[in-house]
Amino acid sequence: MTGHRSKLIRDHVAKLQEILPVQLILVHNSYFHLGNGKSLLAAKNMIKSPYCLLTMVDNYPDFNIFIRAKEAVGAISKLNGIGLCIDRSPRYTFQINDATKVSIKNDRIINIGKKIERYDGLDMGVFLINMRELRKLNIDKRRLKLTITDIMKYWIEEEKRPFIPIDCSGLFWTDIDTKADLKLTQTIIPIRSVDHRLVGNHG
Repeated sequence: MTGHRSKLIRDHVAKLQEILPVQLILVHNSYFHLGNGKSLLAAKNMIKSPYCLLTMVDNYPDFNIFIRAKEAVGAISKLNGIGLCIDRSPRYTFQINDATKVSIKNDRIINIGKKIERYDGLDMGVFLINMRELRKLNIDKRRLKLTITDIMKYWIEEEKRPFIPIDCSGLFWTDIDTKADLKLTQTIIPIRSVDHRLVGNHG
């Protein structure tokens, strides 16, 4: 998805395309300023597979998180649900400060948001999205601004559908929103492929 500074992203992806053995497809969301949920819905008709992995451009997840999510496809598809990779035991304070949190009951996520006081895990920023069911939701027409958290809450509260935690505790992840975040992350794990020009300052 592209939105803010889309030309910079497109130019960078064009360079990546020269060295990667897979085709990269970009979809532009003109309403990116109305929340990342709009970006997800803008791409819903481009993705033909029943399930897809979703992550944010400012996330840095360990690759094994994607593997865990992929391994969960079979079980979650039987429930016709959506999955979210979570960390039940974060190791670093900075992971907790601005993280989206989840409450879990009977192996189901029952609440998600940044202001949950009593929570059972942190959103690691990798979702297993049920594209077939996502295309059926009418939520986009009901709200001007829309985040992915809004879509997940709608899925839980209005649709009464299963939102499944995928436990990836122990694997490294972080959000990189500012240059300070990037520097802090690099003290923990070397990141040599991050283009500094793509790190915005949203703080």
